[in-house]
Amino acid sequence: MILLWKKCFSVKLYSKPIVDCTCTTLETNAKYLQRFRTCARRHLFHSSSEFPADSYESLLVGRQELDAIFRPKKVTLVVGDIPNDRKLHTLWNNLQAGVNLFNLEATSLGPSERFENVLTNSFKRMESLKGPIDLAVIATHLSEVQSVLHNLAKRETKACLLSSLITWDKLTTKETQSLFREIAAVASQHHIRLIGSDSLGILNCRLGLNISSSLSQDYLPGQVALLSQSGSLICSLLDWSVKERFGFSGVADVGTMLDVDWADLIHYFGNDSHTHSILIYAESIGNVRRFLSAAREVAVSKPIMLIKPYKLHISSKIVSTRPTSGKGAIPKELKGPLDLLTFDENAVLDEVFRRSGVLRVASVNDLFLTARVLAHQPRPLGSRLTIISNAGGPGYLAADQLIAGGGQLSSLSTQVSSKIQKVLPSHLPTTNPIDLSGNASANDYREVLEACLENAETDGALVILTPHTMTQGTETAHVLASISKQWRERHKPLLTSFMGGKELMEAQEILRNAQIPNFAFSDTAASIWNYLWRYNEYLQSLYEVPDSGLSEVAYWKESQRTAEAMLRSIQKEGRSLMTEVESKKLLQIYQIPVVDTRVAKEEEDAVEIAKELGFPVVLKLHSETIIHKSEVGGVKLNLTSSEAVKHAFRSIRESCGRLRGRQHFQGVVIYRMIDKPRDTHEVMLGSMIDSQAGPVIQFGTGGSLVHVYEDFAIALPPLNSHLARQMMSRTKIYGALVAARKTLGMDTRKIEEIVERFSRMVTEQASFVKACEINPIIVGPKTVVVADARVWLHEVSKHSLQLTSTPAIRPYPSEYVFSWPGDSMGTPPFLIRPIRPEDVHRFKRFMQMILRLKGSGNDMSDSQILMTATLPEYVPIEVFEKLSHDNRWKDITLQRLIERVVSICHADYSTSLTLVAETMDAESGEMEFHGFASLCLGKGTKEEGIISLVMRENTILANELLKRLVVIAKQEKLSKITFLFHQKEVAFEKLCEKIGFHIEKQGSQLYRATKVCTTETNKENLSA
Repeated sequence: MILLWKKCFSVKLYSKPIVDCTCTTLETNAKYLQRFRTCARRHLFHSSSEFPADSYESLLVGRQELDAIFRPKKVTLVVGDIPNDRKLHTLWNNLQAGVNLFNLEATSLGPSERFENVLTNSFKRMESLKGPIDLAVIATHLSEVQSVLHNLAKRETKACLLSSLITWDKLTTKETQSLFREIAAVASQHHIRLIGSDSLGILNCRLGLNISSSLSQDYLPGQVALLSQSGSLICSLLDWSVKERFGFSGVADVGTMLDVDWADLIHYFGNDSHTHSILIYAESIGNVRRFLSAAREVAVSKPIMLIKPYKLHISSKIVSTRPTSGKGAIPKELKGPLDLLTFDENAVLDEVFRRSGVLRVASVNDLFLTARVLAHQPRPLGSRLTIISNAGGPGYLAADQLIAGGGQLSSLSTQVSSKIQKVLPSHLPTTNPIDLSGNASANDYREVLEACLENAETDGALVILTPHTMTQGTETAHVLASISKQWRERHKPLLTSFMGGKELMEAQEILRNAQIPNFAFSDTAASIWNYLWRYNEYLQSLYEVPDSGLSEVAYWKESQRTAEAMLRSIQKEGRSLMTEVESKKLLQIYQIPVVDTRVAKEEEDAVEIAKELGFPVVLKLHSETIIHKSEVGGVKLNLTSSEAVKHAFRSIRESCGRLRGRQHFQGVVIYRMIDKPRDTHEVMLGSMIDSQAGPVIQFGTGGSLVHVYEDFAIALPPLNSHLARQMMSRTKIYGALVAARKTLGMDTRKIEEIVERFSRMVTEQASFVKACEINPIIVGPKTVVVADARVWLHEVSKHSLQLTSTPAIRPYPSEYVFSWPGDSMGTPPFLIRPIRPEDVHRFKRFMQMILRLKGSGNDMSDSQILMTATLPEYVPIEVFEKLSHDNRWKDITLQRLIERVVSICHADYSTSLTLVAETMDAESGEMEFHGFASLCLGKGTKEEGIISLVMRENTILANELLKRLVVIAKQEKLSKITFLFHQKEVAFEKLCEKIGFHIEKQGSQLYRATKVCTTETNKENLSA
């Protein structure tokens, strides 16, 4: 985490605010901008351009490196060996139109005479360019880009846009890919951010910034960010937006994502106060882990909606038409040793989107319709929709679409039905959809809507109106506008479909002004409803953080060590295939019930074991090399006597020797035949490693017909019982199990426990286990047991060449939970633990308390409020010093505070870790926060190891929190940790000296504390 709360601050360089944060447009702030421009030019910037209202907060947050792209102060166009055509003219004209926003220069790599008629006034030779340059727009041949980057690096260039004007004529695909890798390496070497290649450009509609080669109109500013990998689609949507009066906060064509990717842009617009939702058209996702981490942090506060082609494998198409860096490619399917476990790219990505809170839609139309609804209506708390119509047909069509998409028609209680019956004609039933008939008046709609609002089974309503002779369209629209507020307050969306044209234009305008979504057709409205409740379900899953609970941490750690020892031993033998007995033993370590399975190497041993287990029994080939035992006659079922066992043993031995060789026979596996009555079901459970998403779990219908039914769902571990149930509920077999639970007493909770424990095994042993298949799991009214299992391990010689096999979602770090007993000075005991998503409300109360105290202007002593002044090392110290220490907590808006709190609580544990200190409040009896400390774990980034800390009441606890972060930093193998504190917060100096931080003066008011972490394995006891 970087400077948790500076992002919320209103900028103050003098006693009066430079920018009025309550205003939403630059025009409104015109009277402040002149003063701001003068100050910025004098202290920080090299141009006379206007700077956005939240510029200082952007710098302080530290994630706004992309300001160089979306808010540049100096732009340079570099032109090389490209056609002098209309696209170049358009690009230059757009750049010239932005000279009031930035300083503009242009240079040519070849003879300047070719472009003299285009690059007028601002043309310079490359050697004459002076830095620093915020953004360089490159339009030349691909082979020249590296030398251009080296030259630009000498001029302190921050970012480059590799435009779609770049050509790669006469280059093979292999040569192009190689050049792209080299370009990315050069940019990384010089710390230059790249957007593209093959990027149409970017827009900042709020500022009127247009850096593109095909867009020439002035587009409306709005609250939606549009991100795309298709420049043509952007052109079409922007042209459409002018007609529809739809505005955007920013637009970006990411091209092939050589550097800047979806995660960068999601973070950027997630931190942009003028962006309320993010729309994405993606052809490839790129780094799945970065995408997932960024989306999980942002999606809770800002909707992220995405459309990606399902059918075509775009990655192969791009190779021939749009060279890529290779960064965005993920396998089309997870190929491995298991026949049953084959996941295509879309199945994995759907799960990535689901677990990151990203809503995937089926069409561009759905993308914008859903965005509009979410902008004005609350998210439904469930999938149950009440449909109210004055015509039967449109209501039935909407109901069909609702059910087909997984939604439900809400039930009407007896009380609600009696109220509705008074309105309906006597011949019409009180069922959902509610048909009011063509004679329905505006008052009829009102009475039915008021009755349905009180219905506990209703999560939202769709009001359908068709123009009849007696229809009161305008009056009905006024009724809906008057009661829509009540529906919003109950978190129940109100959708409409006034299906008509000329006769309903006035009514539709009333609905638009009341911010009530209206759809041309009722089935479209039902489709959008399905997106709404599913999106809410995705967001709710973000609050699910699987962990074992404090009481089980020690037990699971012991289980993990036992399993690791066994797997390491097998790997040392040079084997990658575990035997059935070994596989089942691994499952038993994780408390997954398996049938009692034993090995017999001799015929007599087999008979004795069969007698002990009890007939009938199953005999299978025991081999360390043969996977498909049935192919060599290695499976014998329902053996009811000793003679049958002897005959089966001989048959398996002879068949294996004849077909594969006697050396592959190591005996037989024996277990008791499981009685499977008619009410027994078979399910399967498996896992494989995706090259980017890590372990993937599959659940579905098991048995020999698994390929026929193809009934399965996948999920990303770790899973708790709720997430396990969500995955299983997406299969048909789970519906059968739920039905059997009601009629036969089937215990579905046991299956959830098995999935949850299997998830733990897959998560903890991902560095060993390559794939696992459990099929079948026998599920009956009285028993749930694994009948067969097989596990594959990574080959030691090849594992180092693979991409990481760690889970894409890091489990809750229970190892960093500990109790602090207090001290002799009267400090009470505290529980110090990593923050969880459900802490958002308590965290909000804590920060509101800090905000109230700091914003009051009282002279707060260090013993009451203690906080760091953290900011990244690459942000100039003088930027922060312009903010008064005593006033920096003032003017924080509640909305910005809430956004930051939500972001912290949902941050990925693999990128940042926030410890909270809580204790029981004597008055309320509830656990309350007394402080928090965050550590950025972004390994290899400029933000690595940065600490932020806010404390209440005492420095002793702050000392303990800092010590914990030092230990965690060593455990996480960070190179160093650092933070800044103000000279007025003198208590930090003593704390740092105790813990071993090196302190040095930074500027005139700040000190930087730094501690280098040793590279040796940390052996400190976390629970000490």
